[in-house]
Amino acid sequence: MIPGYMGGTSYLSSCEAVYIKDEIMTFDPVTKKWSYPGITMPRGLGGESNKFAQYDPEEDTLIVFYWDGESSVAIYHIESGTWERVRFSPNNGARISKEYSAMDLESRRIYAIDPVAGKLYYYDMDARTLNFLSATPITSTRLGVARFVWDPINKVVLWFSGNKLYVYHPDTNSWEQPNGTVPEGIELRGNTVGFDPYQNVLIVLGGLEPPNPYMFLYRYGNGSLDGESRPIVSFTSDKLEVPSGGSVRLTWSVSGADTCEASGSELWNGSKGTSGLEEVG
Repeated sequence: MIPGYMGGTSYLSSCEAVYIKDEIMTFDPVTKKWSYPGITMPRGLGGESNKFAQYDPEEDTLIVFYWDGESSVAIYHIESGTWERVRFSPNNGARISKEYSAMDLESRRIYAIDPVAGKLYYYDMDARTLNFLSATPITSTRLGVARFVWDPINKVVLWFSGNKLYVYHPDTNSWEQPNGTVPEGIELRGNTVGFDPYQNVLIVLGGLEPPNPYMFLYRYGNGSLDGESRPIVSFTSDKLEVPSGGSVRLTWSVSGADTCEASGSELWNGSKGTSGLEEVG
């Protein structure tokens, strides 16, 4: 559990005396313990505005969006232990604070959504400017907290809103709503999102009223781990168990490949067609 991170106001009555808020805490993955170095947040950055940040490994800084009448980012320089504030032009009209953000470190961009106006922006980490990209596909005038992540495998923004997924393509400055299914009888919902680049999956979980017991995983694109196309194999047998000396009928088909090679058995191996039926035994 992350100390000091909880929703609602339940802490006010139950643990206000020990609740740490408006402060930065550090976690040691070796000892698996939290520490409290006493790093305070800049004025105007406390409360709900400080929940999400991005770490820039090139500059060794934390970048936090916040709003105190003007859109800004606060940059925490870890080595020196100092804060710096960058104010954006008031003419852009953006209001971004406690939202999730999605960092594309390769292009040095941090994507952010203004949930009041329903607009997508990106923060240029080098130029330190906020730039408008497009309206979001949802026309509501107030979206709530925007929950989205950067998919570095397919190089898109994945935005989970309500119980739907939207995908933003930076190369074409366009949105799509992909088709997806969930197990029958289960409602797709969650209040927390993340992305696992090792498994190439969007993770959606959490939620109250009632508590959500499920974690949902979604892999965009062709479904491979690295985004590259892979052959799709269908392989079945007519028996679940085969006694010694018995035989089994194998049926297979392969799409996305010109050749097929069987291995792992003395009885069924070698070059095969991309589809077939064979009695083995």
